[in-house]
Amino acid sequence: MIAFAHLDTAHAFGGTAKICSEGADIVYDYEGEGPLLLMVPGAGGDARLHAALARVLRRRYLVVRHDRRCNARSTGDRNRPLDVAQHARDAAAVIEAMESGPAYVFGSGAGGAIALQLASEAPDLVRGMVVHEPLLPSLLSDAAAWQTVFGRIEAAVEAQGVGPAARLLAGVTGVRHPDAKLDIFLRRELGPFSRFVPDMALLRRNKVAMVAAAGHLNRQACEARAAVCVAGAIGCPFHTIGGGSLAFTVDPAGFAVELEALLDRVKAQPNAR
Repeated sequence: MIAFAHLDTAHAFGGTAKICSEGADIVYDYEGEGPLLLMVPGAGGDARLHAALARVLRRRYLVVRHDRRCNARSTGDRNRPLDVAQHARDAAAVIEAMESGPAYVFGSGAGGAIALQLASEAPDLVRGMVVHEPLLPSLLSDAAAWQTVFGRIEAAVEAQGVGPAARLLAGVTGVRHPDAKLDIFLRRELGPFSRFVPDMALLRRNKVAMVAAAGHLNRQACEARAAVCVAGAIGCPFHTIGGGSLAFTVDPAGFAVELEALLDRVKAQPNAR
């Protein structure tokens, strides 16, 4: 059973609401009009990561962005690992609560892994998606080496705390988040995410329209290489776009132009819904 409640922040362009999904309150923001577009946040799990981008895209889309379970305003059991499948079920619950039909999905970093799992588990809820630099080291040819790297980061957060572990993460991904936002990610999500292997055969069978993308400033990073692997394994197009992993926060207007173009490419695919 999913409980749906509007909070007290509704305004002309949308509002804030929450649902109860499998024992957690998932809080989300929505704004704009047009086809539903779900934005799945990566490390930090905070809907505000996509706030500036949503303000640009709301002229063409009904944009919904949620705080992932145990992150920011959302609740959940913070004493257990948070796996990709759970986050995908929460994302599906948000789409269903919007009651606006299936959604286009944009996922970046850890959000890209969640988006792929959503396309595996609930393809009927997805009209198409853009997978941007997904955190999927399991797909790389040197996956074993990456598992060693992420294992060291997991050990560092237990032995030394979030700060040193966050610096190690920034060193291998090229992305620096505020340490306070990475506590749950480093302690409860990094392990399950770094070991997650998408079901590529199921994704091919589900035939969800999608494109994979990576920023030209980040071409050799783990996440950018994973985007190329996703495209090759699923048989979807790969596109190099501007900026790096967090280009949507550095230049939201410029990134919005590129994301809209990618979404138009998704819509043009024969299997688009």
